Amino acid sequence: MLTDREREKRLREKLSKFPFIRLKALNPVCIPSIDSTQDCLVKELGSKNEGDFVVANVQTKGRGREGRNWYSDEGGLYLSITLVPNRAEIMDKIAPLITQVIRDSLEMDCHLKGCAIKAPNDVICRGKKIAGVLIDSELKGDSAIAYVGIGVDLNNGENWTGEMREIATSYSLETLKKVDLDNFIAGLLSRLDQLYDNLLRTS
Repeated sequence: MLTDREREKRLREKLSKFPFIRLKALNPVCIPSIDSTQDCLVKELGSKNEGDFVVANVQTKGRGREGRNWYSDEGGLYLSITLVPNRAEIMDKIAPLITQVIRDSLEMDCHLKGCAIKAPNDVICRGKKIAGVLIDSELKGDSAIAYVGIGVDLNNGENWTGEMREIATSYSLETLKKVDLDNFIAGLLSRLDQLYDNLLRTS
């Protein structure tokens, strides 16, 4: 598996600037192109450690809920991360938490207006899909691991045609601007850390 060591180093530097509460052992694996970040995290890496995450520039077989394809062209964010809440009863709260994290990151960090959560796993912007979440879980008794797949259309979309243009949008299509993907990742994971910690303390 060919990884982008320079990007991994850059991401670690950006992440080190945030005061993480729960996700103190973030471990990025950056890959230029891969079938699926989710499958890599679960099957190839066999991750069991909270904070392991895989990022790809492109996915050739990205997937969404119920086996649907997730079109993953260059410029989007494709990330899968391992969470270990060890409490099976809160697993159904993970997807709503992640969609909130994505929406807030787009609105607060990117100043993108018109974003809303479309339950159970999507974020829309002005009526079009801009992000989706996929949760694969591993339950053993009271223990639980969540493998969280995140797809956000950011700097892509210029080459979309037909149905894609009708149902989906991206940050760049909405604003005619680009966002630094690694800055977005760092901010998103910092926000995830805060909300995830709050969920574990209050549920």
